[in-house]
Amino acid sequence: MASEKNDLPQSLKDLYPDFSYDNGSRILKLGDSRVVMFFADTVVSTQKRIESILGFDTAGMLLYEAYKEAGRNGAEIVRKSLGVDRLRSDKHILRALDMIGGAAWGKWKLAEFDKFTTKFIVYNSPIAELYGESKRAVCHPIRGILAGFAEIFTGQKRECVEFRCKTKGDENCEFAVAAPAIMTKMTLERLSK
Repeated sequence: MASEKNDLPQSLKDLYPDFSYDNGSRILKLGDSRVVMFFADTVVSTQKRIESILGFDTAGMLLYEAYKEAGRNGAEIVRKSLGVDRLRSDKHILRALDMIGGAAWGKWKLAEFDKFTTKFIVYNSPIAELYGESKRAVCHPIRGILAGFAEIFTGQKRECVEFRCKTKGDENCEFAVAAPAIMTKMTLERLSK
């Protein structure tokens, strides 16, 4: 039996022209990469379970590194879709953020862009929304995605910190991405305040 292709909503087609869904095989692809979908509360409940087993800091680093790899993979898809090697302009970054937001990770906004540091605001973070109150920032998957994207698009090692988080009572979640040495300096400056 021949498989049927289902139409994706137009907004998804606009964001991801390479998306395809084969109704017969139930396979969703973005370019050559297979995509699976699951609930945001699954991500958060998994995060909390890992925290209960390994502790907050170890769980955060594990999730950060796992989603950093996801960010790298996503960046390769975005890079191919945009037809560029590097994100050399804020226009490219904004297009990449649209594509991430289209995957339902909230609305991502470029807040600051210079040759040393890039800052982002994430409105409606699914992690922060579902996690509940916390004294510490909890959006480790988003940190990882941002760092992984940045590594692909700069061709250099990048790290990401979340310096504001809705779970701590901040208005939105805010992140900074930079080279490790710059990130260490920024973190030490923040800690000294």
